[in-house]
Amino acid sequence: MRCKSPRTLSLTLFSLTLTLALPGIAADRITQCGTLPTPTDGACDTTPGEGRLLLRADLLTPGEVLVNGELLVGDDGRIACVACDCSGTPGYAEARTLSCPGSAVSPGLIEGDQSARFADNAPQDHGAERYEHRHDWRRGLGGHTELNASSAGDQVLWAEYRALVAGTTSMVGSGSAPGLVRNLDRAEALDGVAEPRWRRDSFPLGDVGGDSPPPCSNFFIDTPNPAEPLNMTVGEGVDLRASNEHVCLSDDSGVAGGEDLIPGSTMSQAIGLTGQQVRESAAKGASVAWTPRNDISLYGVTAPVTTLHFNDVPILLGTRWAATGSINLLRELACASGFNRDYLDSAFSDRDLFDMVTINAARAAGMDDDIGQLTVGTFADLVLWDAQGAQGYGVVTGATEQQVLLTVKGGDPLYGDATLMEALGKTDPDCEVVTVCGQTRRICAVGETGESLPTSYLTPLAACGVAPPGERSCIPARPAQLPTRPPAFSGERTALDLDGDGIANSQDNCPTVFNPALEISGFQQEDSDGDGRGDACDPRPAALLAAGFEPGQTIGGTLTGLGDDPIHLVLNGGILLELASDGPYTFPTPLERGAPYDVGVASQPGSQTCVIENATGEVGDSDVNDITVVCVNSL
Repeated sequence: MRCKSPRTLSLTLFSLTLTLALPGIAADRITQCGTLPTPTDGACDTTPGEGRLLLRADLLTPGEVLVNGELLVGDDGRIACVACDCSGTPGYAEARTLSCPGSAVSPGLIEGDQSARFADNAPQDHGAERYEHRHDWRRGLGGHTELNASSAGDQVLWAEYRALVAGTTSMVGSGSAPGLVRNLDRAEALDGVAEPRWRRDSFPLGDVGGDSPPPCSNFFIDTPNPAEPLNMTVGEGVDLRASNEHVCLSDDSGVAGGEDLIPGSTMSQAIGLTGQQVRESAAKGASVAWTPRNDISLYGVTAPVTTLHFNDVPILLGTRWAATGSINLLRELACASGFNRDYLDSAFSDRDLFDMVTINAARAAGMDDDIGQLTVGTFADLVLWDAQGAQGYGVVTGATEQQVLLTVKGGDPLYGDATLMEALGKTDPDCEVVTVCGQTRRICAVGETGESLPTSYLTPLAACGVAPPGERSCIPARPAQLPTRPPAFSGERTALDLDGDGIANSQDNCPTVFNPALEISGFQQEDSDGDGRGDACDPRPAALLAAGFEPGQTIGGTLTGLGDDPIHLVLNGGILLELASDGPYTFPTPLERGAPYDVGVASQPGSQTCVIENATGEVGDSDVNDITVVCVNSL
């Protein structure tokens, strides 16, 4: 049987490397390092040792999955080796070893936006009411219902316990507790990560009182410390007040005491960004912290993440707060994954989503030399996952708390399966036994904070793979009723409205990608380059358009001499095509005028050898159709 999914195979000297790609998506490498014996009991076989920790499992490194690879933690709490074979690294022979086939190791997750001081507030039930701007629900403006949440008690501590249980080792939480996770916006809680901190500012316009009218001169912006990367709330809403915030924050001439804060910043929410503002943000090296559950709960829509993605604006993920968001990053990943599948036509791959909770956040904070990736020299902030049959980066993007076998910060296990924790010397009294999702775990509450894990909180420690009581939905909807203003849509996907945005397919400039017509764009769907294709589904980078490149030239040619087995061609290293018979062929993704092209053979067909003529060149004013592939039988 012939497989029709795009793929390539190549054999290296010491391992089997499989490169997987979808049309238009960069390829991920999967390297088979070897095999591991089935554990005699539980998820891992353990071998006693001294000092260092050696993990054998699937390693989710940047752009490559090492199946049954090895990761060695050094005495300094940093990664000393990550490879198929670490036996040449000092300390290898003496290390304590966990051999865990069917498991995967990722970097500790990083949460890019949370209000941890409000972590123990039950979900707010505001029914079908949707808001236009955050001051509407904060202050009850515009005839809206005001929402309230308490910051009393030590809720930050509860947020950090929930983080560990969900595999999160770092967060921007607008607060910190002793020990436990790294607090990237608190200099005293970076736990060894190089300063400066990631400065969190929920009101960069100084409008905490709820006033947000134009012009920009009505706002006041404190001059930030240029040495501290800024993480700030921008554009939380669907009306002109929201888009005006970006205008004011990027226009130092119109704001009292201010300057352009967009360059290098991380913008949380960013729902109200127009297509033009997305391009401006991309040019200034900004990133966006995406909080889909909170956004959809309050506004019925979320940030223009596909537009951001197509313009190369890095996206990270946050929970915002428990009142209208998720209780941890795994629940937020579940929301983002479902929304991506159902409403964004799967624009994001598993690796894209994985990067949102790891390397993207680390880079946005300027801390990627220390956290966010499995590379030599970074801190051993790690999560060991029970893969439960999932593969690659999808292990994390589809995970639940039951799959977290260990959470390790700086080489120190702080939470995990009781048997594994005990094998690593984590026992009473520092690391107490707890039951999480029906499983026996140990958490180092006493060792980190001096007190046992609290038991009297309103919200749960873990979701256990199901929606916690009262959790807000990730189905986008804005009912047609006051005080909600236009637009109105139900989020129901039908044959006539495939993306549920309230616009019929025949009138929708992105019929399979959710992009309702909002006030920020004059109640029209965004199409900032005027080509009839909406920004939300237009994958052409704005930089290419600005340089005069034009879309739509196809790449192809003619195949002759093919036998019974298919051939796999690859365009520019990432766009793959399977051909099963002679004749004309065309790659599925067109290229811009002026773009280079390079066609190669990804895998030869059976006992034949195929060569390519006119394989490279530059796209001109017409389709490329002269790339000839000729196959002959091998001797």
